[in-house]
Amino acid sequence: MRKRLWKFLVIALVIGFFINTFVPMLFGFKDFHKLLLSIPVKYVLVPFLIYIFGYFVDAIRLKIVANIFGYKTRLIDGFTNSVYAYMFSYLTPMAAGGQPFQIWHLSTIGISTEDGTSIVLSRFVEYMFTTVAIALISYRRIIDVIKANVASVALIQVGFIVSLGAAVLFFFLLVRPDFLGKVIHKMQDSAMGKMIAKLSRKEDWGERIYNWTVEMKKSVDHLWRKNFWVAVLDTALNFLIILAQVYSIFYVLRFVSPSVHYWKILAFYTFLNLVVYYIPTPGASGSIEAAYTLVFSAFMGNPQRVLVAVSVWRISTYYFHILFEIIWIWIFGNVKREGSSQKVI
Repeated sequence: MRKRLWKFLVIALVIGFFINTFVPMLFGFKDFHKLLLSIPVKYVLVPFLIYIFGYFVDAIRLKIVANIFGYKTRLIDGFTNSVYAYMFSYLTPMAAGGQPFQIWHLSTIGISTEDGTSIVLSRFVEYMFTTVAIALISYRRIIDVIKANVASVALIQVGFIVSLGAAVLFFFLLVRPDFLGKVIHKMQDSAMGKMIAKLSRKEDWGERIYNWTVEMKKSVDHLWRKNFWVAVLDTALNFLIILAQVYSIFYVLRFVSPSVHYWKILAFYTFLNLVVYYIPTPGASGSIEAAYTLVFSAFMGNPQRVLVAVSVWRISTYYFHILFEIIWIWIFGNVKREGSSQKVI
């Protein structure tokens, strides 16, 4: 298992690096690498530390939310859970691997898969609706700024429509997971269902999934109905992470234009993140660099310096963070943690 994981890690990083070597060529930049090496170290260090701050906030979020389910979690476990989420989002196509590994890690520290899925899916829905809300508020202003750039406008509009649909879908799955369970349960006696039963060696696999979704619905109700203000606090802390991460790229973009406005970067960053992660490359490698450069340079000018700034930001918050996450998991991921989150109710 571990050998396969490290092999996948190396492949993902090589693919990401290979793609990013072609982005400057795509834009026709000749002095890109020379300019990249001239960037002061502070533009690498500050974004890196900001993302570390995000791990700490996530650890506090987990401790607060897990507590209402009766679990006493350690901050180091919450920090490690966030590390797993980011690392496998960075390494999987469309950044899709983070949540499953989060749920797996929560199960290893004693949190049931029903409660773990409720926590992780709630976080994802909170993030999606927060970004969609920012997008709705900013939409008209953003379009007015880049309306001359047809490609940028199309990119933002497609991302907004797709992400709005995804937010509604996942919200439905969050509040009615039992509906999906009923659909799967009905498949149990079909030809496909019998094949799944044979492969899984569980004749009642559909019924088991349905029962699991019923328990998950109880978990979601416990969080959002009985502890609504805890869910609101969790959403607020998620928004704090978003603001901090936006500041990390805003800080680097000041290399291009010291007069750039934070709230404008927040709006564009939000819109872009609604679409770039649907590109099927590890951690959306290449698509982030190209899309950010295309859109930010539409109102900041100087596309080569914009790409340099975006690349420095990605080196700091993607490649250096993958290195940090590998080291963290190597040290703390092997520590015996079974049952380290004790359920006290």
